[in-house]
Amino acid sequence: FFVLSPTHDRIARVALRAYAEECEAVGLTELADDLYEAVERVEGGGPLYV
Repeated sequence: FFVLSPTHDRIARVALRAYAEECEAVGLTELADDLYEAVERVEGGGPLYV
């Protein structure tokens, strides 16, 4: 379970996206998909949850 700062700052989103890329690289595609979905939701103004 991941939580970004209340402001969902850009650095946190970039870090979470990088973690998703690493998960994808080692075959954890389901987790990577969940992380990508969470980042997209936050970027659209929604809540963050994974």
